[in-house]
Amino acid sequence: MRRPFQLTFAGLVLASACAPFGAVSGSSAGGAGEPDGGAGGPADDAEANDAAAQDALEATSPCSTAHLVCEDFDTRPPWDGWITQIASTSTIDYDPQRFVSPPASLHIAVQPGGATSHPTFLYRELPPARRIVATADVAVSLPSPAPDGEIDVLALELTPPEGFDRYFVTLVADADGTFLVETDLDPAGGAPSTEIRHVLGNLRAAFTHAGLILDVEKGTLAASFGGQEEVLIVEKAVSKGSRLAIGASWANNTKGTFFVNMDNVVVDQQ
Repeated sequence: MRRPFQLTFAGLVLASACAPFGAVSGSSAGGAGEPDGGAGGPADDAEANDAAAQDALEATSPCSTAHLVCEDFDTRPPWDGWITQIASTSTIDYDPQRFVSPPASLHIAVQPGGATSHPTFLYRELPPARRIVATADVAVSLPSPAPDGEIDVLALELTPPEGFDRYFVTLVADADGTFLVETDLDPAGGAPSTEIRHVLGNLRAAFTHAGLILDVEKGTLAASFGGQEEVLIVEKAVSKGSRLAIGASWANNTKGTFFVNMDNVVVDQQ
């Protein structure tokens, strides 16, 4: 079962349209070097070639056009509209060495912290919507050999809609070298919960475009990573609002440090 953001819900924000997952932003021309601590998860030759091709690109920021939320981390923190939570085991900062759109990205280092969650992340409240599109460029680096554990890097939690105690979806970087989508939908009244873990692909050292499209009205969740997309059936609901969290909203690593970089976080709603 997924862990919550470990915060209580607060206020709300506003709405717009969406873009397909196919528009991959590319990767950094200004910093392909890995953070201290090692290479990314397993990658075959095709993935390595793909990463090298992406690293040859220099993307422009998506924030040049209007979105409900758009954050390219091109200024030093604090970032407007975001609330920051930092655990004692982790750090969060501006990284001018690794990015997709120059000059910088968000960087989080999550140190070992036992088997309990130790989140360090940015979050913000979103208004009610029938359809939420959240995308980001993500790079996760792990020590080698990879330790145990995982990190939630991009998560949406609905303000509990009628009929649910909890409605939560997240993109997860796992220390086994995979990137996956996970859901935790808990109906009210003691009905059985619905939990799904579905692998989207292998972790990559280079930035990779990832995202979620949650349509609570239709009951579908589309998750993508590096051009691979999976559509899952989830429970229908009426959104009262939601919370977006990015970075490491839940982490479980007991042996080594995880490094997460994120750039070009975009959210649109209908």
